[in-house]
Amino acid sequence: MMNRTALLVCSLVACAFPQKYADFIILSSPRSFTILNQFQQPVSEQEKALFAENAPILVENENEVMGDQITRALRFVFDGKTWFLQKDEAGNLVGDKGKQSRQSYRKCGVLGDTVQITEDRAVSFSQQYPPAGRGAFLAKGETLVRIFSYGGSFYVKRGGTRPEYAWSTLAPKSAWKRLEHATEKPQGLTGYLSDMIVRRFTEANTAYREYFGHFNALTHQEKAVPAWHCEAHGGEIRCTLNLPYRNTSQLDESTQYLVRDVENMLIGKQCEVVAGKGEILVRPKAGSGAAP
Repeated sequence: MMNRTALLVCSLVACAFPQKYADFIILSSPRSFTILNQFQQPVSEQEKALFAENAPILVENENEVMGDQITRALRFVFDGKTWFLQKDEAGNLVGDKGKQSRQSYRKCGVLGDTVQITEDRAVSFSQQYPPAGRGAFLAKGETLVRIFSYGGSFYVKRGGTRPEYAWSTLAPKSAWKRLEHATEKPQGLTGYLSDMIVRRFTEANTAYREYFGHFNALTHQEKAVPAWHCEAHGGEIRCTLNLPYRNTSQLDESTQYLVRDVENMLIGKQCEVVAGKGEILVRPKAGSGAAP
């Protein structure tokens, strides 16, 4: 029961998976699908609002078995977090309408960098693939996030709170420039990043309290509630699991979810995650010279 419970309440995976190539699906109407959040619960209205039209999702597992060991889903990454598209008993995505609602692209180049348009009305922005000679054009000064590349074109994000997604050839090359250069020194463990990491553990603790409070009320038991205690000191973050879970294997699987979550947050940073029994340490890499 405890292993299944731990998996149910601690599926905390975030940010783009650290790989060079991945499969992507573009959901033209994502809200028509049954989406579950990282806690494997139906998304709230606030979470649902994150999924704009033509949202790109990075496929992590096409046939995920959920915490109840019965329900199956497609696990994916979007907007820095892990989500699930629920499947029916036949293995089909709930709410799927075929090619009119989703387009799949295999072995795409994972990017995630930002570019700025330097020439007015020179770079295309099209809802169709391939985008050459189609759609609108971007204005000078606009910024785009390049999400992935496929067949010589790029799938990009435009805007912030109300993003738009579309294809672009990003041609000519003279019409844009990168704002994040690979030659720049990777960022270390900044205060903002430190806060994000600690916040992730706080989310896990909140989920533990809610689930175990409900579980104990139903069963009239008094099982201890798991909790992570995080301390930031000297450019490091050390998170320790409380007893008795620190000395058992009951939360090993959910701890691995947290480890991967933090590792994904550190992509492009000069930091590393060192995981031990009931403990997760985040620190600058040796010799990086990264400032806390």
